[in-house]
Amino acid sequence: MKYDCIVALGCSFIAGSNIVHSDGTFAGDRHRASKLLSQHYECQEINLAKPGYGNESIIGSGYDWVRNNKQFKNPLFIIATSGLSRERIWSNYTKKYWDLHLFDFPEKSSSKFKETLKYRAERITGPESNFQLLENYVEIKTKYMFDFEQERKKLCQNIILFDSFLSKHNYKRIFFNSLTNDISKITDEINYMSFNIDNEKDTPLRRDDIGVHYKHKPEAEDCWYHSIWKEIDSSGQFDQHKIDNTLKSNKPPYGVYLCGGHPSPYSNQILAKKIIEYENNI
Repeated sequence: MKYDCIVALGCSFIAGSNIVHSDGTFAGDRHRASKLLSQHYECQEINLAKPGYGNESIIGSGYDWVRNNKQFKNPLFIIATSGLSRERIWSNYTKKYWDLHLFDFPEKSSSKFKETLKYRAERITGPESNFQLLENYVEIKTKYMFDFEQERKKLCQNIILFDSFLSKHNYKRIFFNSLTNDISKITDEINYMSFNIDNEKDTPLRRDDIGVHYKHKPEAEDCWYHSIWKEIDSSGQFDQHKIDNTLKSNKPPYGVYLCGGHPSPYSNQILAKKIIEYENNI
């Protein structure tokens, strides 16, 4: 046995979210890449990914697992970065961490804004709290205390530190991006798996936690999500996938490439195959 477990860290993409059975119950645990890898290497799957996770939560989940691990001696870590503006915050109300997506609130003029604010505030500060406090916090944070370049620098630091931590335990690890590429400055310092996205030639398409009114990187990026759209583009179905949701069914028969906005079982198969090929060369 080459590995005794696969430890998968990431957000909803790695968790297998939005892949369901015909009755709507969760089926992603049967189709996600980490499950396929565990079958290939004939070992246990430990998937710590959670929908909505930001990078601090992703790294934190892996750190906690290593500190508490008494059973496994030879894990393979799969670490996929997430959205840059997902802030990990502690709630004294629920006594746990939450990931607050700073830039993906609906426009204030929309009917969904208050619903979203109420939902998030209830989880973080409690149902009896003043929801305006969370709104004020987000406005102050995004306007005065958040800078994308500084966040990228911090992420790169955390990745390097986590990589060293795993190296200290002699754990093999593979890093890649799920949603955006914010670690380009350190890819030659870690076991980084590229999707070979051409920033200039490939079709610009972003999945990010940043409203369209914010000026941000418009180019395609080296991440799993853009590699899926690159394959869709190669199939000649790019425009159809943008407007026809029937091509992205999250129930059987699943969409070929996507289940809603998330990777399909087929896309997870492609990812697992790519990871196996990469692992053979490190």
